[in-house]
This record gives sequence, C-alpha cells and structure tokens, in this order.
Amino acid sequence: MVAARGLGRSSVSKLGATLGVLLCILLAGCSRDAKASSTVKKAVELEQTANHTVIGRRDNGRLEYLDVTSNGAITTVSFSERQAVTATSIDLTKSDEVSSSDEKWTAHCNRNAECQISKVGDPSKTFSVSRKSILTPLYWSPDGRFVFFVRQAPKWRSPHRCSLEDERDVTVYDLTQGGEDIVSTVCGGYPYGGLRWYKLTADSSAVDLKDGTLHLQVPVPASTKKK
Repeated sequence: MVAARGLGRSSVSKLGATLGVLLCILLAGCSRDAKASSTVKKAVELEQTANHTVIGRRDNGRLEYLDVTSNGAITTVSFSERQAVTATSIDLTKSDEVSSSDEKWTAHCNRNAECQISKVGDPSKTFSVSRKSILTPLYWSPDGRFVFFVRQAPKWRSPHRCSLEDERDVTVYDLTQGGEDIVSTVCGGYPYGGLRWYKLTADSSAVDLKDGTLHLQVPVPASTKKK
C-alpha cells in the first residue's frame, strides 16, 4: 500500500510537470530559462535608461525604436545622422562555420541548429544561440554585452500578440548573464531587417555610438505608436 501510494504521488507529480510545460508553451512560447529571461529584460531596460542604448530603425528623418520600458512599444523620435555606423554582426544562416563582420567572433553550428559562438583568441567568451526560425543576423550592442536578433514566432502561440498576423520576436541575448529574452514582438509587414542598435540623448548634442561612427540628435519624442 505504501509503494502504491508513493507511485501515485510520483505519477501525479510527473503529470503536473508535463501539464505545466505544455501550458507554458501554449501561453507564452516559453523562454529557455525563465529566471534568466526575467533578469535579461531588466538588464536591457537598464541599458536604455542608463546608457540610452536602443534597438531601432531609421525611417527617413525619424528613428523608430523599441521602447523596452514600455513593453517594446514602437516610439518615434527625430533622427540626425552625421556618419555611417559600423556594427559587429554575424549571420548564422550562411553556413555551419561563419565569422562575424569584424572577424572577432566565430560561430560553429551543428545539425540541430544550435550554434556555439566564441570570441577569437578567448575561448572563455562563448555563448550558444539556436538558429531555428532566425530571420536576421546577430547584432552586438556598442559595449559588446548584448546581441539582438529577430526570430519567427510560433504560429500556435496564444494569445496572439498581433491578432492573426505573422509575429516576429525581437530577442536579446545577454552575454554577461548567459540568457536571452524577447523584448518586443513586431507584426507582419514591419521591416524588421532594418533594426540596429542606436544611442539616444535627451538634448540636442551629438553623441558617438561606437568608435565615433554615428551621431544622433534626439529632441523631444515626436510620437509614440502601438506595436
């Protein structure tokens, strides 16, 4: 009787765990590490508020950026470009062995779509990203702490974030914490291929984004619109 009761509790426990995983997948798509994901999003928010670093795209004389302090809402501000930007990137879809644009990182991808990305000359700096459903290269932030990329969201995810339109998740990997999280979801038709890292300022003075290659002037935000 004791063994039977023990088996019953074990079975219920396993069933509960299984149902929990299925519920997580159906409702949110499930991050690979929930605890890490929560702290990654907080780190990206701090990066925006403290260092004014954002993910956005240029649209003529405006900059549309994903405001992670407002759940990834698209915000539009004035944009002034003085010089072209040079950012480190790596395209995991090109081949199983690929180097970054500045040749300081290399990626080795296996048949299961998992890619190990390592810094040249420093194997201790290595992180892993799945290239399954990935739509863009990985782009390093100016300080090298974060990389972002866009991934096709699962069609069966519920609730839908873009009604019945295709959804694409803008995902950030934190190299310091070793985890990733979705910072925004853009809907079908949004030109996500133009997203890059930018730097904002609250006044009219120009600011270098990286190596003196990009200057932005950001006065008062012009408008904010929903995703």
